[in-house]
Order: sequence, then C-alpha cells, then structure tokens
Amino acid sequence: MQIFKEYCKASKRCVIRTNAHAHSFGYFKMLVVEAKKDVPDVNEDEIEIVLFGGRHYKHTFGIEFECVAKPDGYEEIDKLEYTM
Repeated sequence: MQIFKEYCKASKRCVIRTNAHAHSFGYFKMLVVEAKKDVPDVNEDEIEIVLFGGRHYKHTFGIEFECVAKPDGYEEIDKLEYTM
C-alpha cells in the first residue's frame, strides 16, 4: 500500500490517502499516526474521514485536516478532490 500526502494551498488543507480501498478502523488510525508525524499539533478531533468521489481516487478513503503551511514531503495540489 502506497501512502500519498498532499497539500492544497487554496483551502489550507492536507490530504493523506493510499492506493487501497481499505476502510477499517485500523486503516484510519494508521493515517492519523502519519498525520501526527508530519503535523504534531494537529487536533485529532478535527481530522475528517473522507470518501473520494472524483475521477482520480473514486471509492477510496482518506483523511483531510486544516494546516496553515505545506508540511515537508507533501505534494502541492491546486484543488481538493471531490468527496462524497
């Protein structure tokens, strides 16, 4: 499973997702652990679980959270993917 980390400057949000169709509790815990490694002060209660519905990541899950600046190692994207 490959982990993708993205930052959308327009919305000041980070996205962490994978190329898997996983959606277990353990999967989301793993994504949150990744988020906390990159942004230690992220508030876990404000992390959103999202189901992507757009063209590129359709039917996969990930997380999104607010972030003022792009963390190291995150790819900058122009806009967020459509979510359901």
